[in-house]
Amino acid sequence: LQGAYLSVFEGSAVGLPAGEARLQQLELISTRAIRAPLTVTVDWGDGSATEVIALPAGLDGTYPLGHVYADAPRAGADYSVSVQVLGLESDEQMQTWVHVDDRTPRLDISGDRLAYAQQAYRLSLGAYEDVAGDPMQSLVIDWGDGSAPLVFNGSLPASLTHQYPAQLGEYEISATVRNDDGNFITDVHKVFVAARIGGVPAATPSQFQSAWTNPAVAGIGHKADASAPGDPTPVTFSTSNPTVLSGGDIFALGGRGLLGVSGRVASANAVRQEIDGTEALYVSLAAGQRANALVVDVAQFLANDGGARESLRVQFFNGDTLVGGAERAANGVGGRDRLVFEGLDSFDRVVFQAGASTAGGVFVPGAVRLHGTGATQAPSTSVASDYLLESLIFLNVAEVILTGLPDLGP
Repeated sequence: LQGAYLSVFEGSAVGLPAGEARLQQLELISTRAIRAPLTVTVDWGDGSATEVIALPAGLDGTYPLGHVYADAPRAGADYSVSVQVLGLESDEQMQTWVHVDDRTPRLDISGDRLAYAQQAYRLSLGAYEDVAGDPMQSLVIDWGDGSAPLVFNGSLPASLTHQYPAQLGEYEISATVRNDDGNFITDVHKVFVAARIGGVPAATPSQFQSAWTNPAVAGIGHKADASAPGDPTPVTFSTSNPTVLSGGDIFALGGRGLLGVSGRVASANAVRQEIDGTEALYVSLAAGQRANALVVDVAQFLANDGGARESLRVQFFNGDTLVGGAERAANGVGGRDRLVFEGLDSFDRVVFQAGASTAGGVFVPGAVRLHGTGATQAPSTSVASDYLLESLIFLNVAEVILTGLPDLGP
């Protein structure tokens, strides 16, 4: 009998390459041809019926033995395998040992990598599988945010929903299955919780305000002149009287409430709420919140405005300290574009302006970028940079996770 102390997983075959078996062969070896048929009995040591094998006359060499250990306890188990050959001049008995390990059951979980604070996040549940056929006694889903886990003791739904708190960061969802062998963490899924404002259908001032409000965001303000002293004043979530700074800052377009700065510094745009000239829009995160990435959906941001591309600047602050900034020129279709700013130092405030910098690094409010050369051109009464914000997504992640971001739509 060849095969000393052997090791396999439950549900895998001893002696045959199957599943996760670590053993490739357990075999009887005959050193000379068998003259007459022989009978071999194998007691596999696990309580299964003794296996009886008829070896044909003429066998010369090896004969493989195979068995599947259906189940094993959590800590694994050792089984004594006894093999007896009947029909020789004297019956021959041989013995070896097989160690069988338990195998973790399977139940997968899946979902988007991105969740929005205080919005329903959907998690899909896979089917429970156990090679030994041990029934599932319970499933525990831990959302990783300190909320009470969900416990299921019977049939499982295809999916679950959960609302994460308004705290930016990474959370780990875990699935723990209990069966006869104990508790097993069968899968984990990491999700990043982001704060999103804007980007939902709205038609009334209360709906506009709701769309642009999030507990992770402390407030949104504006100035007619970013260089002027003093704090920004709060925006107004309506479309009324947009001719002055104190008027409505929302421009309703296609069922969307687009946000900008009311009043008009430059005269190149017909929409008073567009961020133009020296105007600036300020968005501050709530106390204790920090982000290191931002996704900006813009509208009315033209890639061809009188032969030039409109441009904008975004500055990032941690408290009163400027920690980063970037400029983007329009590149979208129909004035809509998605701008991704990632790998940033931690920030808690963002400032939006229209314009572009010269080759010498001087920012010119309202300036545009020329096609071809990319050179900065000062604004005129007919061609100038201006735009509106459709939505903002604040993240605190290692990198921006595009899976789960809403589509820009029509």
